Amino acid sequence: MWLLFSIAFLFYFTFNLSGQDEVKIGKYTWMTKNLDVDKFRNGDKIPEAKTKQEWLKAAKDRKPAWCYYNNKVDKANGKLYNYYAVIDKRGLAPEGWSIPNVEHAGSLLDSNKIWQLQSSNWSSKPCTYCNSSTFSALPSGMRWYGDFAYKGEGSLWWLNYAVDDTSALQFYVGWGKTGLKNYQKATGLSIRCVKSNNINTTLYQTQSKEGSLSDIKIGDIFEDGVVFHTEKDLKEKIVDVFVVSLTDVGKAIMLPRYYDTIKTISSSLGEKNTKQLSKYDSTFSSAAFRALSFENNGGTGWYIPSVEEILIMDRNLEIINQKLRSIPNADEMIGDYWTSSLNDEKSFFEYEISKTKVYGRYDNYSHELSNGFYTSKIDYSYGNYDSSRKIRVIKGYSIWF
Repeated sequence: MWLLFSIAFLFYFTFNLSGQDEVKIGKYTWMTKNLDVDKFRNGDKIPEAKTKQEWLKAAKDRKPAWCYYNNKVDKANGKLYNYYAVIDKRGLAPEGWSIPNVEHAGSLLDSNKIWQLQSSNWSSKPCTYCNSSTFSALPSGMRWYGDFAYKGEGSLWWLNYAVDDTSALQFYVGWGKTGLKNYQKATGLSIRCVKSNNINTTLYQTQSKEGSLSDIKIGDIFEDGVVFHTEKDLKEKIVDVFVVSLTDVGKAIMLPRYYDTIKTISSSLGEKNTKQLSKYDSTFSSAAFRALSFENNGGTGWYIPSVEEILIMDRNLEIINQKLRSIPNADEMIGDYWTSSLNDEKSFFEYEISKTKVYGRYDNYSHELSNGFYTSKIDYSYGNYDSSRKIRVIKGYSIWF
C-alpha cells in the first residue's frame, strides 16, 4: 500500500513539476520562466558583463553577454542577454526549444489581454484575476546602454528577428499594454523560449521516385508547405513549385487607419505586393510585416498571395485542406483571409473559405478572372485596410531536374 502511495505521489509531483516548466497557449508551448543559463547549448560559457564598460565593450565587439539586473542573482526573473547571445550559432535556447519569432509573439499577444499574461505577483498588490494564461510574466526590466531600467514596470523579451544591422525586435508586457518594438542589439533583455517542435514537416517530406523532383504533385508536402501549383519547363528542365503554409500567420490589418490613399499595390504577384506594403508600415499590426517575418521550421520567404494566386489555389482547395487535416497542429484553410491585391485606394480584396457552404463570387474583378463561377467554396469580397483578417502565406521554389 505504501509503495502504491509513493508511486502515485511521485507521478503527481513529476506531472505538476513539468506543468510549471511549460504551458501551451494557443498553438505554441512556452516556458513559464525567463531563461537563466550561462552556457550555450554546446557547453561553451557565455561571458558575464557586470560593469557598464564590460557591457558596452561586448556590444562594440558584437560579442554575446549576459547579466542579472543590478548584478544581483535573481532566479525568479532570470538573466538579461544582449542580442548577440540570441543569434550566436552555438545555440542559446536549450535542446528542443527556440528563441520565439514574430509569429509566436503575435499568436501570444493576439489571444491574451495584458492581465492574462501578467503574474499574480506583478506588483506589491496581489492580483487574483491575473495570469489566467499561466504565462507568468514578471516585470524584469532591462539593461539600456549599460544602465539598468524599468524593473517593476515591464517585461521585455528578445525575438529572433533582426530589423537591421544594429537593431532587433522584442515583445513586451507592461505599461498598460502589450506589443513589439525595435531595440538596439546592445540592449539587455529577458528571453522566454518556445518549443521548437510544434510542427514537424520532416515526417511528411515528399519522396519522389528515383530521386526526381519532376514528379511533385498537388497536395504533396514540399519543404515547409503544401503544394498547390506546379509549372514545368521541360526544355530548361525546371519545375516551379508553389506551396501554401501549414498554418495561419494570425490576424492583422493591412495598414493603420491613418493612411489616406494607397496607389502602388497593383501587381498580380503577391511577393511584390507584400514587399511594397511593408514599406508603408513595418509594425506588428501590419499584415505584410507579419507575413515577411513568418518562419516555419526555419523556412522564410513567405508572402501574402494576390487574387490571381488565390484563384490558382482555388482549383485545388479540397486537396490542400485534405492534406492539412492529416498533419498534426496544421490549420485547415477556413475563414476570412486577406489577399495582397488592392481593390481601390482604401480597400484590399479578401476571400472567405467555408467548410460546408458553396459560395458564389460576387465582385466583378474576381468574376472576370475566374472560370467555373458558383462552383467554388471561396467567396471573394473586399475590406477596408484597417480591418482585421486572417493571413495565409505562400512561396515558390525553382528546381532543376
